[in-house]
Amino acid sequence: MVEEKASMHYRRGWPIALEIMHTDLFRLLTVFQASRTIAEATPDEDHPFAKLRCNWEEAEASRLIVNIAATVRSALDCAINTETLETLLSRPVGTIVPDTEDPQRTDSLTLRDCCNKVLHADLIHFDLTQAKEWHKQAINPVMYLYGVYRRKEWKATIDILKFVEMAYWAY
Repeated sequence: MVEEKASMHYRRGWPIALEIMHTDLFRLLTVFQASRTIAEATPDEDHPFAKLRCNWEEAEASRLIVNIAATVRSALDCAINTETLETLLSRPVGTIVPDTEDPQRTDSLTLRDCCNKVLHADLIHFDLTQAKEWHKQAINPVMYLYGVYRRKEWKATIDILKFVEMAYWAY
């Protein structure tokens, strides 16, 4: 056996094709952005659209955000830091309450920290529209993540549109 030392891909880290990453970003964006349109087009709870959304919408959004977070986090670890990259990555993609016992203290959530929170979350909630009937509820492009870090419970709020935009530029 011979170890490959001269890689065929152009960057350090996992050789994940840019097209795959962009496809996942597009899919995550469309899951959230299509939710309301699909909910409005669903006449009743027995309609196939309702069943598809109920069974797959949150599961697919979860799968995609975890894949994207792992890929971006790995890419950031291997990236050659430039001033432009650092400036870009300092833009917030959400907020974090580092200690839920002090909910008034809120900090900006950078892309790197967001990826960490996605990968270490213990509980995930989606932001839902209000509707009288469950099949008319849609997911908004916001997610709430909860976890524990150094014995303190935290809550992160992710703006999915900002997350997708920053992940696109970071990869």
